[in-house]
Amino acid sequence: MRPILLVLFAVFLCFPCPVIAFEGKGYTETVDWWQGIIQDLQPSRAKLQTLYAATEDRCRIDQCDVKTEFLIQLALNYPGSGYDENTGGIWQVNGYTALNYDHNWEIQGLTQTFGPLTKTYDFQQNLFTVSAGENSLSIILDPEFPQRSIFAAAVIPEIAVSADGIYRKKSTPPISTNPIDDILNDVYCARVADGDDTRMDELAQEMVEDAGTQHQVLFQASEIYTRVPQPVETPKIVIEPPSSPPSVVSPPVAAPPNPPPPPEINRFDPIPWYFGAGFFGLCVLGALFFRTRRRILLQRAFDHDEITRLSVEEGSKTGIPAEDKMSIPVKADVPTDWSLDVLQSLEWKRFETVCVEYLRMTGYRPKETKIGADGCVDIRVYMPDIERPVGIVRCKALKSYQVGVQSVRELLETMAVEKIRNGRFITSGYYTAEAVECTKGQNLKLFSGRMFLDSIRELPGEKQKKLLKLALSGDYKTPTCPQCGGKMVLREGEGGAHIFWGCFKYPRCKATLEYQSIGSIDGASEQRSH
Repeated sequence: MRPILLVLFAVFLCFPCPVIAFEGKGYTETVDWWQGIIQDLQPSRAKLQTLYAATEDRCRIDQCDVKTEFLIQLALNYPGSGYDENTGGIWQVNGYTALNYDHNWEIQGLTQTFGPLTKTYDFQQNLFTVSAGENSLSIILDPEFPQRSIFAAAVIPEIAVSADGIYRKKSTPPISTNPIDDILNDVYCARVADGDDTRMDELAQEMVEDAGTQHQVLFQASEIYTRVPQPVETPKIVIEPPSSPPSVVSPPVAAPPNPPPPPEINRFDPIPWYFGAGFFGLCVLGALFFRTRRRILLQRAFDHDEITRLSVEEGSKTGIPAEDKMSIPVKADVPTDWSLDVLQSLEWKRFETVCVEYLRMTGYRPKETKIGADGCVDIRVYMPDIERPVGIVRCKALKSYQVGVQSVRELLETMAVEKIRNGRFITSGYYTAEAVECTKGQNLKLFSGRMFLDSIRELPGEKQKKLLKLALSGDYKTPTCPQCGGKMVLREGEGGAHIFWGCFKYPRCKATLEYQSIGSIDGASEQRSH
């Protein structure tokens, strides 16, 4: 059946056919990304409310001023934060993220700073702004009609003069006060029509950071404006008066007949019908070849019986640039029994999978949350035939670091907001003394790596083997990308200053993770953003 379809499609390509418009997904995916951010920030609002409610309860007992005490708590837990009961305030979540909220705890905006790059989200105006140095660019989003979303207020001094010259090539008189805005909107619309599903925010970030993208957009705009058909003026027939009056009346002269239309040329006429089928067949074979080759390369990079490590010495000997250094596969013996080393060798996603399967083996109905930020809950635990969760679980795959009191408090706050009595915190490492002290009198049980290992060893032998097989299947040490779910590779920064985990889909996915140990890849750091 497939060969017949391929032949029919090849024959179809040999004849002219009307072009069917393609409706791209770039605008829709941009709006979905925007609404997803708003949804992900809802737990942050609940966390603020919980902190304020706890402050009110404390002040009833201590007879202190709620506003003053709340400001003190914010300053202690989140330095740089502020609050005003009439206008709201700023919540400095960490060193690179700050939230703006009103007096009703509604999240009004978000600011993220990553070195020279700054992203600003205005959820009231549906306005996204990204800036780096002198460059800045805004996007006005329309959630109701995504295709009405536009680029606006672009400031890129490096290409301002070139953009103005290219913009003058448009067939319509240039009326825009900022040519870069119109150029970006025209180029993005053309890309979406060609099937490119790049989001608007991704293009905006590349425009303010990457000079190559800037010149690529200008080049595409020049091509778009050049191929726009220009209006053709119809030549006018001018009749000149005779030099002297005619002596006799001349008979009227008939107008020359219209020339016959040029014959319609079909560019496919000189091409035999089998040429299209043969060319299409070659394209299919080429696509299959490169697809198969890509699978082989990925299989070699992430083989089930191999782990990856970065060879800095080999890179320095061969002269490979730092950005091109990849992991080198090395054979490793697969453990045959549970141990603390086995537990601590699991990357964060595999560790969560083991926790989920352990809970299922003990009679619960666990549900793992999606990849990415979800408050501080990794697993929601249900009982059979009960829809509401009876407990929540947070997991941290750690070896070199200890779980601190802040992570434990976050889980306690989430339990209070969601009104769930039971909680479990499972780590492959250990807890600080403050974290252990924080759980006294609470229905939150802390499982260290040693305690979780003892719980696994209490399972029947068959279940232990099944759980171990699940834990060690495939590549169980290389971290999973927290954004796209793919595997990551070790990379070396410029000048060899540091080593970090980067997504193998870079530059499509630019997620990175901290690398704990220089001498070994066993100790991947906390690899899930909460």
